[in-house]
Amino acid sequence: EDKEARVAEREIVGDAAPRVEERVFRFGEKLRWGSREAEITSVTLRDATGAPRLSFRTGDAAVIEIAYAARKTGLVGQFGIAIHREDGTQVYGTNFVIDGVPPIPLAEAGSVRIEIAALNLLAGNYALDVAVSRDRDPYDFDYQRGAATFSVWSEHAEAGIARLDHKWTIHDNLLASEG
Repeated sequence: EDKEARVAEREIVGDAAPRVEERVFRFGEKLRWGSREAEITSVTLRDATGAPRLSFRTGDAAVIEIAYAARKTGLVGQFGIAIHREDGTQVYGTNFVIDGVPPIPLAEAGSVRIEIAALNLLAGNYALDVAVSRDRDPYDFDYQRGAATFSVWSEHAEAGIARLDHKWTIHDNLLASEG
């Protein structure tokens, strides 16, 4: 049994967050940790019409829907996401605290959605992490690394990670000759 398999198994069944060195990103691998007092039961990516999608065009609107179940009453929590490029580079991350959204009482079953007006990632494959945790506390109820994977395609041959809205303006600086 190799070390990577042991680490993944411990992370999946453990209730504490794994040490930093155990959180190495491997595209396509699903890791999970947390107390499971509240549990993420499904993650669905949707387009602007609400249809489930796993492939988006650069600039498309996207919705991430996270369904959860609270195993205990009286829990208050916050949600967060992180997006990683196939090479492991984190390209985006946010949560309730970062966005100024107050924590919510966790219902026996419920869902939250994050609406992304323009998914301005460049063409490639991406992994989505999702989490529910205590309010302003690194204590994870449920953290799922690689909960979903999706792809982005583009009509443009740009380089990098993100498409920035832009326009080119050209000024002709030639001086008129006097004659």
